[in-house]
Amino acid sequence: ISPDTPPPGANDWNCKPSPEHPRPVVLVNPTFTTQALAFQAGSPLLKNAGYCVFTFNYGNIAPVSGSMFQALDDIPAGAEVLSDTVDKVLEATGADQVDLVGHSQGGGIMPDYYLKVLGGAEKVHTKVGISPSTGTTLSEFAFLRSLVPVLGPLVFGSLGGSAAGLTDQVLDSEIAKQVYPDGTTAAPGVETTAIVTRYD
Repeated sequence: ISPDTPPPGANDWNCKPSPEHPRPVVLVNPTFTTQALAFQAGSPLLKNAGYCVFTFNYGNIAPVSGSMFQALDDIPAGAEVLSDTVDKVLEATGADQVDLVGHSQGGGIMPDYYLKVLGGAEKVHTKVGISPSTGTTLSEFAFLRSLVPVLGPLVFGSLGGSAAGLTDQVLDSEIAKQVYPDGTTAAPGVETTAIVTRYD
């Protein structure tokens, strides 16, 4: 109901990391959803375990800030918001680095753009990706693009014009080539964990 409202436990700007948990955790939401919806369980779980937890929204393409559909704008724009958020968290907590935990786009290409292209790796100790999107086919949309003459490319192209966060994630996109030029997903110097199943 309130996409701009962080989930329980998140964004306590007076939180100071403890010796047991010296790095704040920044949670990064997936495509189409908000901080409020994505981390209703994860945020309080981490906060109750003693972590300083922070969330944010990015990639809003709607004319109002409180849209329920986030993470649809282009990947570079989302990475800039992540960069600003990390800087704000480090300043507020006094920590040297953060840990990033994200789902889908939020655990894959968007934070990887921040780490590799925007130079964020020095500010991040660990990145955990839950079903990280490090290149997708957009399934039905890509199928249309390749197999349905004229109409398929028009539908796919309209996505790029209105929701570039979707097409930026496609395996052969210019953004994907920039972030993963050699196929390697992990950013040098950042401990990286990907949690996936055969169904992702």
